[in-house]
Amino acid sequence: MHSKFKLEIDVVLDTDAAPSVIEVARLCYAGARATTVDKQGATRTIPAEEFIDGIEDALMELLKRNPLLANANVEVEGVSCRTDSESLTAGLVSETGEPSEKTGSSPDRPFEGR
Repeated sequence: MHSKFKLEIDVVLDTDAAPSVIEVARLCYAGARATTVDKQGATRTIPAEEFIDGIEDALMELLKRNPLLANANVEVEGVSCRTDSESLTAGLVSETGEPSEKTGSSPDRPFEGR
């Protein structure tokens, strides 16, 4: 028998740390490349820079790759991330130094293919 739980985690991140968080997530992702099928039916590997294009993607990737969950036999079904509107007014910025464009709720991103 399985039980399903929904966790909510608030993460506080120094704006200056965002680029290094993104880089660590991209390095983690590089070992498990995702693929997609283009319009011609050819399989294409999605590069880390395209798959993880901001802090929200980076945080989700790091959560997915957390070995503590896997070691405890906890299966993560999906994850989503949104920017807290208060963070935007406090100056949360993207990797490029621009204000984050990802506001509001993002759809759940299942791990299949990630």
